Amino acid sequence: MVKIVNTAKMPFYTSIGYQFPAFPKPQNKSNYKRGGDYYLTEFAPRLALELSNFLETGFKKDLREIGKFMLDWNVKNGLRQYHFQYAAVIADIADWYPNYVNKETPFYYGTNAIECISYLAEPNKKVKGEKFFDSVMDKIYEDTGSYPYNAEDVCCDFIRWVENYVRPGADYDHLDYDQVWSSCKIKDHPFGRQKAMLDLGLVKTFNGMKAHPSDDAIIKQAGLTVEQYKELCKTI
Repeated sequence: MVKIVNTAKMPFYTSIGYQFPAFPKPQNKSNYKRGGDYYLTEFAPRLALELSNFLETGFKKDLREIGKFMLDWNVKNGLRQYHFQYAAVIADIADWYPNYVNKETPFYYGTNAIECISYLAEPNKKVKGEKFFDSVMDKIYEDTGSYPYNAEDVCCDFIRWVENYVRPGADYDHLDYDQVWSSCKIKDHPFGRQKAMLDLGLVKTFNGMKAHPSDDAIIKQAGLTVEQYKELCKTI
């Protein structure tokens, strides 16, 4: 891998669809032009070796144990903690090397997964935050057999579906963004691209937008809070 990285003539990775972390800046006397090349050559191989030794020592590891090892490793080596990216690594380990992992243990939760969980269960005043998310994921595992780390990924995809996500670009220019909607029955979801936003006149058209209006882009532009938007949806 290191040889390929250092002999590549053209860029071979992109942030489209998956944001790379804040890689370390190459040192002054370094031959690396990009922080990504510097990380993949000088850091990633050492992390892979030390992580493999960690996995092979002792009993099977819980998913968050593996995460803590990797995040602590970054700190010790002067890097930021790559939560999002390393969560993907942990999931790959669970898929490909299950003999080292307790696959049914709690995972990490991204913003979209947390949003999805709010539709799956009523908030619990006694159990909050991560413990609440864990309890919902435990129930999903009990009911469906889907491991929490897999269910978390599905939860993230669900929000893309609710937000009617279609990435603007040449591949989809033939679509009428004012007509293409998911079959989701949640009609007052305040984020993303929603038919109610058109019906309420919050936006003239979704056609011609250079990027998907993620999160609260539309209602924020209209000067509305989530609660105000939901109330307006009751009028249509």
